Amino acid sequence: MGWRDSILKVLKRNKKGLTLRQLRDQLGVKKGKEKTLRREINSLVKCGVAVKVGKKYMLSSQADIIQGKFEDTHFGYGFLITPKGDYFVPRRFKRDAMHGDLVEALILRRGARTEARILRVVERKRKKVAGFFVWERKMPVVVPVERKLPEIEVKKIPQEPVIQGQLVEAELSGKKCVVKRVIGDPNEPGKDIEAILAHYDINPDFPEIKLEEEKDKLKRKDLRGEVIFTIDGDTAKDFDDAVSIRKTKNGYKLGVHIADVSHYVRKGTLLDGEAERRGNSIYFPERAVPMLPPVLSENLASLVPGKDRLTMTVEMDISKKGEVRNYRIYPSIIKSVERMTYNKVWGILQGDRELRKRYQHIVPSLEIMAEAAEALLSARRARGSIDFDLPEPEFLYTEDGVLLDILPFERNFAHQIIEEFMLAANEAVAHYLSRKGYPTIFRVHEPPEPKKIESLKRVLSLFGYKLKEGSIEPGMLQRIVEEAEGKPEEKLINIMVLRSLKLAKYSAQPLGHFALAKENYLHFTSPIRRYPDLIVHRTVKGALAGEAPPYDEKTLEKIASHCSTTERIADQMEAEIIHWRTVRFLSDKIGERFSGLIVGVGNDGLHVELDKYMIQGSVLFSDMKEDYFVVSDGWIARGKRSGKTYKIGERIDVILGSIDPYRRIIYLLPADQLSGKKGKKKKRK
Repeated sequence: MGWRDSILKVLKRNKKGLTLRQLRDQLGVKKGKEKTLRREINSLVKCGVAVKVGKKYMLSSQADIIQGKFEDTHFGYGFLITPKGDYFVPRRFKRDAMHGDLVEALILRRGARTEARILRVVERKRKKVAGFFVWERKMPVVVPVERKLPEIEVKKIPQEPVIQGQLVEAELSGKKCVVKRVIGDPNEPGKDIEAILAHYDINPDFPEIKLEEEKDKLKRKDLRGEVIFTIDGDTAKDFDDAVSIRKTKNGYKLGVHIADVSHYVRKGTLLDGEAERRGNSIYFPERAVPMLPPVLSENLASLVPGKDRLTMTVEMDISKKGEVRNYRIYPSIIKSVERMTYNKVWGILQGDRELRKRYQHIVPSLEIMAEAAEALLSARRARGSIDFDLPEPEFLYTEDGVLLDILPFERNFAHQIIEEFMLAANEAVAHYLSRKGYPTIFRVHEPPEPKKIESLKRVLSLFGYKLKEGSIEPGMLQRIVEEAEGKPEEKLINIMVLRSLKLAKYSAQPLGHFALAKENYLHFTSPIRRYPDLIVHRTVKGALAGEAPPYDEKTLEKIASHCSTTERIADQMEAEIIHWRTVRFLSDKIGERFSGLIVGVGNDGLHVELDKYMIQGSVLFSDMKEDYFVVSDGWIARGKRSGKTYKIGERIDVILGSIDPYRRIIYLLPADQLSGKKGKKKKRK
């Protein structure tokens, strides 16, 4: 029997694994032959027959090994995401895995707790990074702009002069990186966005593409004589949707008119390929990276006022109780009479005399729209649809591009009007394609995982809220959100309910939309900025013309998966810029006092969201020198000496202690521990 067979036989008997010394003893290997044994066992590991876990070797067939995507967190630990479920990855078991990598891991069961230990990186998610060039511990590193990634050692110092703190682009080389170019000073306007685009490998420029218009196969209905207009944000440039309405005997006749992008972006063309690759538009505070070239997104396809524009119309009969009784979908041509903004519409509905006089030709339509939206909203809430009220930051800049202030974005009922109309149109189109039996891309939101709901129940119980046992329904969560409205814990309850839910995604299967309490739902109303909407437009046109479906399910699932990924990346990019700029804005406010909400209690400290700036900072227990804190149940921290407690959902006053400008971490100190003391600027290494 050879070395290989002997090793396999011994490992088969010892399912929990053996160290090299134990393996040597069981095989009776003589001194001087250890190198041969090590070479043979490493050969088995290399070819995948055996695995090494810590210091032990075991057979791959007897180990619970699984592949999945590694998702890192800001707190040091991570998660292994697999089709079988998600597994906790402690900091010590991460090895050199980076956020998004495809990894191979060993599943370890420790009593009731299951953990994953990463064995190796199968495939790196990314080939390059962008970040801050920093000298730490006499060693040059790049701190990536994506906060979930660890700092990466620079393999060699670049020839191009680079200064501490500058933004650079680097290629990964094993566990290290090679700096390829200097992006510039992070405080220079626009350099943060340039770095984010470089990091996520997004090229904002379009190749030279020739427009190829589609020939109309269906007759268009001429709606240019009707009162149709757009309602968008103050700075919007791409207008995909316009609306019209009139009262009927039984309710309302609502028209939702969507830019017919598919007329200009033909299937299979270079332009179509570029749009699919991008998946969606990306929106930053003062700049957008569009899915389609500006000649389309801001001109030919955009529903600008006073211009003839091709559209796809969803005409709906809505009852006074907000129920869609009937609908028609058809190609059309419109001429928008106004480019309205949410603030102007809200002013008109609030009775602003000057605005009502200026826009008197659409005031009656707006008042009817408000009625119809109220009815739709009431009907949707009665079905159990969940609405969250969480503020988002709005950046105010000077004419020179200097960030002046950060304020909560003011959402008014005009936003709700458009939201309700778009939801109704999307559902009508989903119903139409399902009835016709045409495969398409759906917008799905699956029910939350039971363990997430159990965790939510524990938090809710701290504030006296209860969820019924059994399967969870969206209406149950909506009632919790409504109960908390106006109470001190309202914000936390909204945050925790939202955290318990899965992310919405695209799918070729009609899996329903949990949060909206809808059986069939899709995206139809934004084809200028979302590729799945463009797919749906083509499918609708095919169904109206009685043609064969333009896509099969396999192709649709591939596109759906790709667009779900590009959407998440866009969300990450937008969130990184918002966080980065907020941190930079707060850098000259060290020592100032802020009120906040404890939104998390970890083993290392408290996670506090500042009320004024809607950003989270950390209160580290290691900075609270006068006490030693113990965390119980993951929600409460109690001081051993003082008995002082900090509980999730509590209000807290904090002092801005310091900021790590490269990792963009905010460190806070409890104000009650600094009473009578002046906040000091601290530098963290």
